Amino acid sequence: MGLNCTCVDQSVEITRERALQGTCYIAVCNARIVGTMTLYAGDPYSFCELYCRDDVASIRQFGIDPAYQTRGIGKVMLAFADHWAATRGYAQLALDTPQPAAHLIAFYRGQGFRIAEFVRRPGKLYDSAILSKPSVAYRALATWSRRLQLHNAEVRAA
Repeated sequence: MGLNCTCVDQSVEITRERALQGTCYIAVCNARIVGTMTLYAGDPYSFCELYCRDDVASIRQFGIDPAYQTRGIGKVMLAFADHWAATRGYAQLALDTPQPAAHLIAFYRGQGFRIAEFVRRPGKLYDSAILSKPSVAYRALATWSRRLQLHNAEVRAA
């Protein structure tokens, strides 16, 4: 796409350094790495205000080998990330992608993410779309809370 994304041509050393800053997971198919993502806790030094919050986990270094895309691997990895965030008590899960990559934004939106803001990183030629969604635990709590409110309303009405 002609974007100067760090992840496109970063060195092995940069990849290692970024993976060690969080918890790195890989997807393997036929003994070949076909996907990767690094999950981060709150990052007080992030370029993104949302990533700085201690109740927000973020996904970075996320990618699926183009030859393995459209097989559901990315969806499974995002579901795992959602579970990871929920079991650790995070209220939200966030990620970023280049704003011109409309197909990626559409994919993330299809997985329940919503655009929170746009940010321009220093040295980049494009804005990044910051997307987030409530973690699965937060969504479950909200559902149970609504059910409890409905039940309490029914009891009072009776």
